[in-house]
Amino acid sequence: MFPSKTPEARRAYREANPEKVAAYAKAYYEANREKIAARKKAYREANLEKVAARDKAYRGANLEKIAAKGRAYYGANREKVKACREANRGKVKAYREANREEIAAKVAAYAKAYREANPEKVAAYAKAYYEANREKIAAMGKAQRLIKREVRDAA
Repeated sequence: MFPSKTPEARRAYREANPEKVAAYAKAYYEANREKIAARKKAYREANLEKVAARDKAYRGANLEKIAAKGRAYYGANREKVKACREANRGKVKAYREANREEIAAKVAAYAKAYREANPEKVAAYAKAYYEANREKIAAMGKAQRLIKREVRDAA
């Protein structure tokens, strides 16, 4: 494909012939799709931690880009997404039921880690919630005290 073996000549050829290079790459991919997929799979399996770290770093650095892409896809394929959600609703529910304890443990661990890492945010949220729902909280406390009193008196 390349007329010369030197890196400079290859770079010049790629810059001068982007359509030819793209067509060659596409043809190579089509001809070797299974081989490429097997090589990628073997690499992922051999480097799980490295791949996970790379993917996590990418997601952290591109949150907005990923969210925008998801919103665009949802907007363009709204009916397809809704149909897929509806079709898999039973599978999701069955998975949640089968793994309830594991999921609850993961959520609790995440919440605990967040509270320990962000005590100021948690305190500010709790204070704001208390200020916004003071009457509701007082009513719930009163109801709980009444229930405890009734249980104590019945015993």
